Amino acid sequence: MAKGYLILEPGEVFEGELMGKVGSGEVVFDTSMTGYQDVVRDPEVANRIVVFSYPVVKVDAWEEYSSDIQVSGMVVSELIEKEDGWVKRMGDIPLLTDVDTRALVKCIGKYRSVKGTISANNPYAIVADYA
Repeated sequence: MAKGYLILEPGEVFEGELMGKVGSGEVVFDTSMTGYQDVVRDPEVANRIVVFSYPVVKVDAWEEYSSDIQVSGMVVSELIEKEDGWVKRMGDIPLLTDVDTRALVKCIGKYRSVKGTISANNPYAIVADYA
């Protein structure tokens, strides 16, 4: 798995493991303990990156829902999945795992509304110009 980053518009960066592709949108959080399938299919989350604050998310029965996904991305602390994997089921939808979602939710609450980008590029990388 590749390193990935959630970069918030005000400048905060949260590192994790990236599955799927990159994406951007308004970053919101969900405190549900179950029902993740319903959350990601809700038209209200279109163009949004949803942070699931519950520490463990299980995505083993999502095959039947994959064509109805509305989110622009998902961020979780820990993902439990079947062997066929997220990318196979969800395709291009970005997923960032192994993120400190508690700290992220506190950060989102500080701004009320914040945009963000899930990226594979390290925002801290130093680019040297040897021209």
